[in-house]
Amino acid sequence: KGEIPETIGNLNNLVTLHLGANDFDGPIPTSLGKLDELTHLYLYSNNLNGKIPDEINDAEELRVLSLYGNKIGNEIPDMTKLKHLTDLYLDDNRLRGSIPSEFGKLTKLRDVRLSMNTLKGPIPEELGNMENLESLYLDRNHLTGSLPSSISQLDHLEKFHAYENNLKGHLPYQWGSLENLQILYLDNNAFTGSIPHSWGGKKSRVGMQDLQQLYLHRNKISGKIPTELGALEDMRNLQLHDNQIEGSIPSEIGKMFKMKFAYMENNKLTGEIPAEMSRLTDLERLRINSNEIVGEVPEDVCELRKGSGGKLVEFKLDCDGETPEVECDCCTSCY
Repeated sequence: KGEIPETIGNLNNLVTLHLGANDFDGPIPTSLGKLDELTHLYLYSNNLNGKIPDEINDAEELRVLSLYGNKIGNEIPDMTKLKHLTDLYLDDNRLRGSIPSEFGKLTKLRDVRLSMNTLKGPIPEELGNMENLESLYLDRNHLTGSLPSSISQLDHLEKFHAYENNLKGHLPYQWGSLENLQILYLDNNAFTGSIPHSWGGKKSRVGMQDLQQLYLHRNKISGKIPTELGALEDMRNLQLHDNQIEGSIPSEIGKMFKMKFAYMENNKLTGEIPAEMSRLTDLERLRINSNEIVGEVPEDVCELRKGSGGKLVEFKLDCDGETPEVECDCCTSCY
């Protein structure tokens, strides 16, 4: 514990400095910028405060900069000289200001984590220039504006988190080209419009073919569930609840054979439960309550219940009252 001494900058041959998960406090030494050989700097999970020193930009050999889990404030400084940087962890701090558009010049970045700060303003279009980026975490900030279409240029992107911000606008159809994307968390914002058909792919376009988790809940999304989403055969967790989605549940959803969780409650869905959902033999939780679904639940869908040999342990529908909207003999909860 205590402060990290400025004299640490005298260790001219230092390559890796690992002081993470201790109880250091005080500022980050400005002398770290003098370490010409430093490639890995780990100061995470301490009680460091103050700001990220401008001098960090002089440690030009840095590959990994890990400062998460501290009390670091102020704005993110210029880092444009860190051309070799691959991993940047600044999450869970007290950073303010905007996301620097200059990040787009750091084309070797693979993993960027800015979650749990107080960052404001839009997501810069320039982030679409980080051609090697695999993970981008921007959740739990105060970001505004719409999602930049330039993100569609990130061919290696696998994880994108932007939940719990103040983002709005339509979901970009251009993102349908993100064929390596596996996790997309956009919940708890103010997005409007419909889910782009291109996200599921169509004919010669593959769409988000590797997508496993799609979180769009608690927005203002309307329109219908695209039939093209049925092409996302690796989907395991589909969360569309608490929106204004209308129309019927497409039968194509029965092609998502690996689905475990499907939450569609609190929308404006109509029609009947498609019999094709009986193909979802890995399904564990299904919530479709607080919609305008009618009819009788197909017997084959009821066979998904755990007591019938399936894995479904939660099944919620509007099946309560003397004249329920849906007849369901296998639901776990009726509303």
